[in-house]
Formats: sequence, structure tokens, C-alpha cells
Amino acid sequence: GNYPEQIATIIGATTYKVGFGGCRMGSRDISTETGNAYNELSMYKLSEAIKNSDFTATTAAVEYLKNNVSDDNTIALNVLKSIDFSTIDFVTIFYGSNDWASDYNTIGAENSTDPKDIKGAVNIIVNNLMTKYPNLKILFITPTHRFFGGTGSAYDSDTTPNALGVYLSEFCNAIEESANYNHLPCLNMYRRGGLNKYNHNLLFTDGVHPNNSGYTYLARKFSAYLQSLFKYY
Repeated sequence: GNYPEQIATIIGATTYKVGFGGCRMGSRDISTETGNAYNELSMYKLSEAIKNSDFTATTAAVEYLKNNVSDDNTIALNVLKSIDFSTIDFVTIFYGSNDWASDYNTIGAENSTDPKDIKGAVNIIVNNLMTKYPNLKILFITPTHRFFGGTGSAYDSDTTPNALGVYLSEFCNAIEESANYNHLPCLNMYRRGGLNKYNHNLLFTDGVHPNNSGYTYLARKFSAYLQSLFKYY
């Protein structure tokens, strides 16, 4: 969506949009070439590439997915590679919905360094980014409520866990807890985002992805939170 551009307009920032669709905070099954390629685009692996200033594996993954899965992330990759992170003030990390839906990723312990765990992935990301760039101010943002109305695949993430028996709210709490463990802020959009089954159809195209009004809502919500945290930095 275009919420990063809208944030730029609202708060007068220069923004860089480097989202990779369908990806996770943590690791995924790498037993297939496709799984391995998408794993390289997970946030924990991106943080490793940023720390090492080495996007060789990231570039290979993007090329593979473009040529074999018709999923072209070239624009996001080129933006990411162009950034000098020593000049960046704020990084917003908005992941977790795909981790929860994968039925693969777990929550993990507070001090985990296992990228399969959502808590481990957060710890790895913070360590990688802030070891190399201690100037960064990082804000984690949790997934929003998910809601598929109607029949058949209908579910409400408030009442329907994933195949591991874990609720999305638990994943969101885990991200917030891990951010706090690392003394970093987190905007829990599941708990405090104002998005629920009653207004879902106004702001989403489906059970997960915002529509234009939804992206504007996110831009305003994120901008307000960023300003409340960092206005005087």
C-alpha cells in the first residue's frame, strides 16, 4: 500500500518503502528452493544483510522469485540497497501476520535467538541492526485483527487460533513483549489499533489487506504514534 508515502506527507519525513509481500519476521521451511528464497526476504535475514552490507543472497532470492514464482520484488530490493542506514533516524518493523498464519513459527522464550520463534526473530533483528547502527530508533508494529466474514473459510482471529492452537493476539503480545525486552517501543495494533470485526469491511479488501481507506488509517495511526515517541529527537 501507500501508507509510507502518506506518512511522509503527514509528518514531513523522507520515507523508504522496503516491504516484501508475503514474508515473515522469522524463518521458514527452507527444504525447497522457493522456501529458501522467501526465507532470505524474512526480516531477520534482511537485518543480517543490512548489518553485513551484503545483499548477495537477498538479490539471488529476488531473482529466483521473479523468474520462477512471478513475484517481483526488484523495486523494494533496490530501495533497500540504496539506503545508508547511518543516516536513518527511524525504522518501523511491521511483521508477524504471516508468521502466525504459517503454522510453523512459534512464540519462543524471552531470550530466544532461534529465528523460528517470533521472540527469537525480534531479538536477532534488534541485535543485528543496533550493533551496526546504534543511531537507529526502532518501532515495532504488530499485526492487526484478521476477519473473514461469511461462510466456508469464515473466521475471526479473536476466536480462531492457528493450527498450533495459538491465537494471533498471543503473537502480537509476544512481539510487544520482545520489543519491551529490548527496551524498544511497540504499537500493538491488535490491542490498540481500533480495528475489529465491526469496521473491518470499511477498511480492508479481504480478511487481512487494507483498502485505500485502510492504508490512510494506518498512515495516520503510525504517524501519530511516531510523533508521540520521537517528536523532539
